[in-house]
Amino acid sequence: MTAKEGDGSDDSDNSSGGAALFLKQLVRVPAGTPLYDVFAVVSPDAIDPAIAARGGLVRVGRLCSTSRFLRSGAEADLTFWHQRKEEDYALRQDWSAQVGQEHANACGAEHFARMIAKRQHT
Repeated sequence: MTAKEGDGSDDSDNSSGGAALFLKQLVRVPAGTPLYDVFAVVSPDAIDPAIAARGGLVRVGRLCSTSRFLRSGAEADLTFWHQRKEEDYALRQDWSAQVGQEHANACGAEHFARMIAKRQHT
């Protein structure tokens, strides 16, 4: 692969859209770069800010690059999977009593992003 094809040295050609530009930018990320902070809630009650402030929202890890990114033919196959909450409820039947209408209104990425921004986590 030539420098122009894969190392992101030329961002002027965006003819293949945002995905191509993203891949060009991605190969510039140095080793050791934090990519994601991963958070989890300890129970359904943790949507309550008072509970979250006492450690209901927990940072369980940080995903960092260990090397520079390399292009491959497998980019289209990268996926992330999230365990379904119904499987959690089957394992923790006591959580069913904690789930109410506020979960339908408050849960979701936006809600937890606000909690993280307010540092309502441990």
